[in-house]
Amino acid sequence: MARARPDRYHDLLYLIENCRLAATLTLEDTAVFTVTNSITLKGASGNLLTVTSDDGTNTVDFDLSAGGVQDLDYLTVVRIDSATVLR
Repeated sequence: MARARPDRYHDLLYLIENCRLAATLTLEDTAVFTVTNSITLKGASGNLLTVTSDDGTNTVDFDLSAGGVQDLDYLTVVRIDSATVLR
């Protein structure tokens, strides 16, 4: 299980998580994650990658910049808020 616990605001040029077995990427609910270039989040058939908040109630603020490359497959997303659109 990967666990990201950066400072309150965390700018990422790239975020890559590939797995062949079921895995969980847990993000700090009080942090703001901004991916500005590319994001790859991939599980596998029958082995989903779960992206979730570390808190049972609060969501993670997870923003993707416009124009970035997104490669997403075999995901389960739990308590992630990506409503902010950056330009």
